[in-house]
Amino acid sequence: VLGVFQELIEEGKIKTIGASNFSYTQLAQVVTLQKESGYQPVGMIQNNHNLAVSDLTPELLCFCREAHIDVVTYSPLGAGFLTGKHRNGVREGSRFDIIPGHQQVYFNPQSLARLDRLHEASARSGYDAVHLALAWALHQPGVASVLVGGRAPVYIDQAIAAAAFEEAALFAELGS
Repeated sequence: VLGVFQELIEEGKIKTIGASNFSYTQLAQVVTLQKESGYQPVGMIQNNHNLAVSDLTPELLCFCREAHIDVVTYSPLGAGFLTGKHRNGVREGSRFDIIPGHQQVYFNPQSLARLDRLHEASARSGYDAVHLALAWALHQPGVASVLVGGRAPVYIDQAIAAAAFEEAALFAELGS
């Protein structure tokens, strides 16, 4: 498989090889194999990262920084979990309803406590919870880019406003 990727890279059809949902150990093994084989190494990794759930560990971020691998994150609102729309149960037709396995990732004491902290900060600060969750995700150190939903123009407007919002003390409070 790596040989096929290498051919496509040499032909200019692939600019960067990426990995999704890799742990530090998995990524380090792949990068080592690529180097030993003389192939172009992974140039970016895409993992889930938001206030409730994160697949980014300090060792993964450190490895990516040292190996010049861009970190791209997705699901800054946790598939709607951080908006609070599921507080009274999973909404019919939502991702959590369609893919019930995702419920165990989010509907646990730790994630629910983080959801409560977000909504308490929202009430106290006067900023919308969606705005705070997006802003927090967009200002994480070591993250090159955050994939945000674009299903409706308002989502893009929310992301632009969140990118311009910088409140280090509030971000630290949310992330603790």
